[in-house]
Amino acid sequence: DFSSGNVSTKSTAIHLASDKKYSGELGLSGKTYYISGDMTLTKVWGSGTIYILKGGSLTLNHGEGTLLNNDNGGATIYNYGTLSTNASNFYVGGKETLYNAGNLDIPTQTFKCEGKVYVGGYLNTKGWESNQNERVNVVGNVTVADAASQLDGNIHVGGSFTAPAITLQNSCKFVSDCSIKTSGELRLNSN
Repeated sequence: DFSSGNVSTKSTAIHLASDKKYSGELGLSGKTYYISGDMTLTKVWGSGTIYILKGGSLTLNHGEGTLLNNDNGGATIYNYGTLSTNASNFYVGGKETLYNAGNLDIPTQTFKCEGKVYVGGYLNTKGWESNQNERVNVVGNVTVADAASQLDGNIHVGGSFTAPAITLQNSCKFVSDCSIKTSGELRLNSN
């Protein structure tokens, strides 16, 4: 029962079936959630794990915080389906981890990371904001539309990284297996 946002079950694994929809709040409560249906969350709290299975979808509709508004307890999302947020930033907080099996195509949102992210395909984003604690691994290419690409943390790109201008900040450790492309300035600040 998801009705109040707290799932009352002794089981540590909860499944939303492919023919089901849920919209509302969710307390993770240390449990693992498997989403085959359609889930829209307006508020999330607690620590736990969410698997978005193939054919399933998770829409985060809770404002401008981190993906799971969960920088205190920590949470992990494994995405094999569809993950979206209505926020202006696709924001993975410091205690959040995202494993995205395929492409991450967010052309109208800024990719903001303080946690850990794995993208199994390409990353296409409006902008990039990061801090020195981020860990990002993108198997394919990265395309950033805005010139304000200030990169920090540990970043690995299996393909090429393309942006109108690129600034490597502070203690950034950046590796591209293919190339770094910019029509503007490539700035190395404190490396």
